This record gives sequence, structure tokens and C-alpha cells, in this order.
Amino acid sequence: MPTPPDAPSPPPDAPATPWWELGSRPVALKDLRPEPLRLSHVSKLLSLERACYSDPWTASGLERELETDHARAWGLFLDANLLAYVIAWLFSEEFHILKLTVSPYFRRLGLGEKLLRVAIGLASAEKARVVLLETHEGNLPARALYRKLGFREDGVRKNYYRNGEDAVLMSLKLREL
Repeated sequence: MPTPPDAPSPPPDAPATPWWELGSRPVALKDLRPEPLRLSHVSKLLSLERACYSDPWTASGLERELETDHARAWGLFLDANLLAYVIAWLFSEEFHILKLTVSPYFRRLGLGEKLLRVAIGLASAEKARVVLLETHEGNLPARALYRKLGFREDGVRKNYYRNGEDAVLMSLKLREL
């Protein structure tokens, strides 16, 4: 199938198959299945990391995250294609989202919201009291999504990221103490 004229340029080491190569059917959120991530998914995670971040996690770092007892990791799949994933830590009653990543080919289609709802449901099922995360101050679409789902902005960590950008600290209270 030829590349559509409005298709984004693929990033180097592009991850999951672009939407225009997934067949003639449109991608619907109902077609996506969330599932826990396992060590067998590391190559797909690494591909998505490289496509989305200038400083991606390594294969060994991803493996460590998937093997640790306090980590929780879920992906959104369409057939065998990993389109988005979330990695979080559960400590006591805090569920800390470390990464929420969506393939560049599938942004602004609701995948981030769907996956964030999966993560919040998992946190609630695990009896977490609060969901925590930080995001780049300049990532306005992510901040808007988090606020839409009830997160509040709690503070700022100055120069948190390698590029010197500040991190906005956000939380969602799931239950009282």
C-alpha cells in the first residue's frame, strides 16, 4: 500500500507498523487490547523508545524494569503491534507512572487516554491511594490529558530533564488515607 500524502515522516528505527500499513480497516480504540508487558516484548519496547525519545532507555534497563517486583507495565496492542505502553512503580500506596509512551504514528487518537485509564484502574485494583507522575513542562498535550482525567499539578522540579527543562509534578488521589 503506498504511503498517504499526509503521512508523517517515519522516525529513524520506526516502531510498530504505521497506520497506513495496518490494512484497509481503520484503527479503532475497541480494536486495541491492553496486556501486561513481558520480557518477550523488550525488542518492541526498545523500538518504540528509540522512535519516541532522544535519550531512550536501554534493553537492559527495560529488562530490569519488567523483572522488578514493584514494576507494573502494560501495553496497547493491535494484533502483534505495540502501539503504546505504560511503566509504573507500586510502592506502598503510591502508584508512580514512570513512562507513558505512544507511537508517533498513533498520537492524538485516544491511545494515551485509554492506556492511562488502564493504569489508573490497575492502581485502584492494587489499592493505591494516589497516582503520581511528572511530565515535561512544555508537553502541553500530556498535561491537558492528565488534567482531563483528574490529575492536579502539585509543583515543579527545576532543570529535571537532561535538556534543562523543568518537570511538572502531578497527582491523582484515588482514595483518602
